[in-house]
Amino acid sequence: MAALAGLAWLMLSESVLRPRYEVLYHLSPIVSQCIGERCVALYRLLVANSGREAQERVDVRWPAQFAGWQIDWSSSDLQGGHEIRNLAPNTLVELSVRCLDCTRGELEAARQASVRIEARGKIMEREPRVTMLGRASTNIARVVGIFF
Repeated sequence: MAALAGLAWLMLSESVLRPRYEVLYHLSPIVSQCIGERCVALYRLLVANSGREAQERVDVRWPAQFAGWQIDWSSSDLQGGHEIRNLAPNTLVELSVRCLDCTRGELEAARQASVRIEARGKIMEREPRVTMLGRASTNIARVVGIFF
């Protein structure tokens, strides 16, 4: 009986502790290479809805340092772009930003840049995959702890 009560508490606490609205994001350089003064660079921005409710709108505000760079995106279960609409819970969007012909100065400015995310609720700059894996591991440990 105690195990069932513990399991019920675990499930309830997960839904109570998990924010209703939360977005995680992380901008990271993937490749940057220069030959002389000409450079090539690729950055990846991950944006994830880690909350319990869908985000009606998530705006990605790129810094001026990325002006003119090419942007591609891929995702699961949504339609969107720089303005992501109806971002379902547990959905990850990956945006790639690249410059195929920039100067060393432009590349250095991009290294210092930070992206701004606007959405409803809590917004945290954290690597989404690692954060969600950590949270899942904590929940598994709680379940195992109930029985041992």
